[in-house]
Amino acid sequence: MSISFLELPLELLHRIANEVPRLQDRKSLRLTCSSFGEVFRSHVLAEVTLNIHGDNLEHGINFLQTLVDEEKNLKADPVITSKYSRHIRTLYIDSLCPRYFIESEEDFEQRQRMLRYTFEVEEGARLWSEANFPSEQILIAETKLQSLLKPALESLYRLTAIRWRWHWRDSQWSLDTISECLEGPKLCRNMKEFTFAYHPSAIDIGKPFPLPNLKQLRVFSVSGAIFENDFKKIARHPIMSNNLKTLHLSQNRIRYSSIPFDIHIPATVSDLRLHGLTLESIGKVTYRNITSLDLGTLMSTNREWDALWDILSSQQIHLCDFAIHRITRLAHHDMDKMLNYFQSYSGLESFSLKGPMWYDPSLYDSYAIKFYENVLPMHVETLVKLELKPEFESKWCFGVDNINVLRRCKRLRSLWVKVDHRGLEPELIPERLVAGTLYGDRNSPMLFGSSSAGASYPNLVHLLLQLVSSDLHDLEKLTLEPARNPSWAHDHTDMIFGAQFRLGIQRRLRASVESFARDLSNHVLQWVRIYIVNERVIIAPIQDQDDADGKQKEGKIRKKKGQLETKHKTVFQEISGFTKRLLQ
Repeated sequence: MSISFLELPLELLHRIANEVPRLQDRKSLRLTCSSFGEVFRSHVLAEVTLNIHGDNLEHGINFLQTLVDEEKNLKADPVITSKYSRHIRTLYIDSLCPRYFIESEEDFEQRQRMLRYTFEVEEGARLWSEANFPSEQILIAETKLQSLLKPALESLYRLTAIRWRWHWRDSQWSLDTISECLEGPKLCRNMKEFTFAYHPSAIDIGKPFPLPNLKQLRVFSVSGAIFENDFKKIARHPIMSNNLKTLHLSQNRIRYSSIPFDIHIPATVSDLRLHGLTLESIGKVTYRNITSLDLGTLMSTNREWDALWDILSSQQIHLCDFAIHRITRLAHHDMDKMLNYFQSYSGLESFSLKGPMWYDPSLYDSYAIKFYENVLPMHVETLVKLELKPEFESKWCFGVDNINVLRRCKRLRSLWVKVDHRGLEPELIPERLVAGTLYGDRNSPMLFGSSSAGASYPNLVHLLLQLVSSDLHDLEKLTLEPARNPSWAHDHTDMIFGAQFRLGIQRRLRASVESFARDLSNHVLQWVRIYIVNERVIIAPIQDQDDADGKQKEGKIRKKKGQLETKHKTVFQEISGFTKRLLQ
């Protein structure tokens, strides 16, 4: 007997919505019909974002106006039911700067062509520019923002989490206004999570950042320009209570320095992140309840590094989630300590490793072999997120040597790997062919003087996508990234060619993904989001060449419509499977 979705009980429909993790998919589901629009309203409005800037004025201002108007109507007629504020549980505040504009894509690409160092590309982001002569529309938006922000925030009486990124572009008044609202009784009574990224101007660095008096927090996260006095303030704050479950402390203002860490961490904390800190008193951390540990760019001595793994091993603490964003030269000869620990048990669900940052031809590959042969097999049954970001092309990168163990990770939902550039699709842009000597297979700097310069290599992107299609059926997100050329590890060549080498390989990665999708014999799962670093690659299977030619002529409007239909179809496929499992 077939059952229509509209005939399902409301409770079941809400359970289905809870199983759709991506907000964009929930929005697509809500647009299907009026009945679904009403049922899934709360699931779509549960998370909202304020992102107001010169290129995005109307949506954010209209949202604030809607909240304020609704609050006025509710006070005038208490019988009316709230359509918006009562559903909002999590608020993201990304930007509140109407007179600032994001750098255009063309200007961004032009600036990238001038970069030299590899790290400049890795850390590169679009710049912001201020309107020298703000238009009337911008001035009106600023006036509305200043009048609407406070009453709109105070209307969110069911808000439980705020994730706020404050930059000096957003002005001091927005910092003061939001801080005042967080101290008020309407917001603080239900608040369980406070995530705050603090980025003041150069002249304001060192000034204390606002710390609202939220005593019932379960999640507390601060990052940005935070200094030793700020951490001392945090240590004495009521936030550090036994209600706390997640504690993230990150300072990333200074690239190669760190802050001594001497804070007593509540024993109730199970999710701990320490980014840019030095564990001078590692014994003060109570690890017995910690299941998630993120060390970020931890700059510790060998003694402290050893102590960490000794404590975890001796107390038989088995982490479920682990991340470290910078394996430095300081502790490189003790990577065995870390690998031995993760080899000693099973059950890891998330593992993220960036580095090693140093390069030693023998040690670099030997650690990679140990990881793939001894560590990863212990966790193939439980791993759902795996991120491996070595600095250099090596056996850490995805390749034929590790494909079999990755094939066994059936539960993976997110995978981030780096790929060797040899064998990738060549660049197809004529004006860039002259640069082929820089990152071409035959003349790669990696192969200068090598007898293997004429060898052929498989396209590892194609190999990886075939693996995803045939074995990793639960995968939702795949990220590909190039690695640095190891022949430049100990000289200054990277100062001249590093950035352009990386950008060229990124273009070849994209070309390889697109060429795989064009092959009619390949099948790419539509619900896998594919990224080249942070840039999404949209691919869709083409049924035959006639269809391909037709799609090329239909233009952007038809293309967007097709993507929307595909998105709806994907969501319904996921929901159908979940519904069948519930009805069994």
